[in-house]
Formats: sequence, C-alpha cells, structure tokens
Amino acid sequence: ILLEMGLVTLVEAAEGRDLYQYDRKEFSLIELVAEMFGVSPDQLHLLHTHSSEKYREFKSGEEHLTEFHRTYYSHVNPRTKDDKPLPPTTLGRKFLDVYERFVRELVGVAFTEKTYFQRVPGFRIQMPGNFALAMVEKDKWKNHSPYELNGFVPFTPVKPNNTIWAETKEDKDDFQPLIAVPGQFMIWDGANLQHKNLMNDTGVSRVSIDFRLLPASKYQPSDLTSYVTKTPMTIGSDGYWIH
Repeated sequence: ILLEMGLVTLVEAAEGRDLYQYDRKEFSLIELVAEMFGVSPDQLHLLHTHSSEKYREFKSGEEHLTEFHRTYYSHVNPRTKDDKPLPPTTLGRKFLDVYERFVRELVGVAFTEKTYFQRVPGFRIQMPGNFALAMVEKDKWKNHSPYELNGFVPFTPVKPNNTIWAETKEDKDDFQPLIAVPGQFMIWDGANLQHKNLMNDTGVSRVSIDFRLLPASKYQPSDLTSYVTKTPMTIGSDGYWIH
C-alpha cells in the first residue's frame, strides 16, 4: 500500500488492517447520513433512542432488519413493492456521489491497478444490548471473493465492545478490535479473516458504513448475489460493482 498525503491519508499500517484518515469537509458522508435520519452528526451515537420499534437480541440474518436500515436503503437503493429498482432520492444520490469520490480518492492513493468497488455501501448499526453481526464469519463464506478487501467507516466513536473484532491472520483466532474515530476508516481483509461483534454494553450505538474493493484482474462473472440486498455480483448501474 502506498502512502500519499492528501484528502485520504494512510495513518498506520498493521497486520490485517490499515488505518486511514479522510477530509470530512470534502467527504461529508457523516453529515449526509445524519440528515437521512433527521439527527445532528454528533448525535448519531444516540440514534437508537429515536427508534419506534423494540428489538430483541439479533440472531444471524436479522441484524439488518431495523427501521434504520430501511430508512438508509430507501434513500440510496430504493425498491418498488415487487422489488424493482428505483432511482435514489435526491439526498441518496448526493450521498452516493460523495461516497464514489471518496472511494476513488482512496483507490488512487492505495492501489496500483484498476479496482472495482461496491456500488452501494452497506449500513450498520450496533445498538446497545445487541450485535451488528451475530455470528463469526468470513465474507468468502457468503458469496464474496477471497481477493476482496473491506472498508470500515465509523460515523460514531467506536469502543471495543461496539466495533468489529477481526483476526490479524487467517484462522489465527487472535481477535482484535477495529478502532477508529469519525474522520478515519480502516481497510482490512474481511474476506479471509474471521470477524465478529461482542455484545454492545457501552450504552451507545455504533453507526457505520462498509464497502468492498476488488482488483479488476480478479473479477470473475458469476450468477451469485450479495447476501443481504441480493444484488447481482456484476459490474454496472444495477450490479454490485462500479469503478
């Protein structure tokens, strides 16, 4: 990975993960997501207090079934009742435009070859007393290529018990928390490293987005779809990948 000063900067390289910082004024991701929820950016850690629903402890596959996920995806990836794609809302399109500029800046800094990236970043919220990931997994167990890398972009300060825990080497079982603050993000090997959450006992929510990157040379056409949104793992405006 290359180090370059600019709008996206490598802060620290470590085994299994690299920490970056980005210019929040240039890439207003946090502010735009906060606007989707009608809260101020510095109150996203209390987003759970705006819930109109009660949630039990999530089991695997239930973590994305929240009103907050529905709100986010209604802006960035809306669908009709019969699951046909619709254009993003004005706010959703603005967010996606900023996100695309952000990832393209990262690719220019950190990668030496053409790289595809996830068209619609995933949304995560780990509410108090719950998980955002209720099982140990590797992304390659869920239709993802072992050549992918993951981006983890927290919109709230994270603590050990409300963040992702991941190995530093595959099957080493040496889980360590991914720690970053708003304005920072991590690139890490979620395809091959086991990762999980601990029960969130911090009293505050972790709100974040994540995305995946794939070297163009490693792309293989397939009939697979993404695990949550069931998006075809293809390239283009209706697929999983863009560049």
